[in-house]
Amino acid sequence: MTSTRPHPSPQATPSATLEPGAAEKRWIRVKKTESAFVYSIFEAHEGVLGYSTVGHEPGIAWCDLELQIPKSRLEEAEHLLKSLGDLIYELDSDPSLESPR
Repeated sequence: MTSTRPHPSPQATPSATLEPGAAEKRWIRVKKTESAFVYSIFEAHEGVLGYSTVGHEPGIAWCDLELQIPKSRLEEAEHLLKSLGDLIYELDSDPSLESPR
């Protein structure tokens, strides 16, 4: 029996990569206790942004995410990030480039 479900588009998955210059990178910090909820919100808005965890360290109460936002979806992504309010903290730069503690 063959599956009749459509295949997801490459941009619908969190690990999708976009052509250089086709996306804006941003970084956010999320409390680990809230991270599963934030991930599910991002998954529910598939295609608006891609994300990956960066610099995970055991024992830290937060995780940092790199967001890849297609330039054509910037307005929608900004609205989504604002709607998350205090669940996320927007970072000014890539946290993996920070000096070790």
